[in-house]
Amino acid sequence: MATFTATANSSSTIGYAQYGSTSWNTGTSNGACQGAYQGTTASKSRVGVMVFSGAGSTLKGKIITQIALKITCSSAGSSSTSKILSFRRANYQSLKTGITGSSQVGDSLGTLTGKFYGNTVTHTLNATTNAALFNAMKVYLAEGNSALV
Repeated sequence: MATFTATANSSSTIGYAQYGSTSWNTGTSNGACQGAYQGTTASKSRVGVMVFSGAGSTLKGKIITQIALKITCSSAGSSSTSKILSFRRANYQSLKTGITGSSQVGDSLGTLTGKFYGNTVTHTLNATTNAALFNAMKVYLAEGNSALV
């Protein structure tokens, strides 16, 4: 079985902006990628984008049997074990920094719940573990997409 590995951690592959802003923070040195964090108002909400270079062309039309997401989080927010990460389709397959954060947000793919605080954790998705998110993501990736919000 073949394996494809991609990392989103450079100024052209990871970034976030306020929901209604065109001012983007990119790369690993000056910002996190906070997938669709919702504040109390739209102006405080953030949209994070991750682009996995090469994923679209490599995975298009392939049968995907497992997806492993290795997620590194800083010590921000609470250390609750029930934090939820939301994954959405991206309206663009690149980090488009000239648009508002909200313009990048597509349909929901699903969520992961876990302890995302000051650690690195790997979540393995397949037909029996996190099946709903796995099924949505495998279809999305097999369509040739390579960006997640």
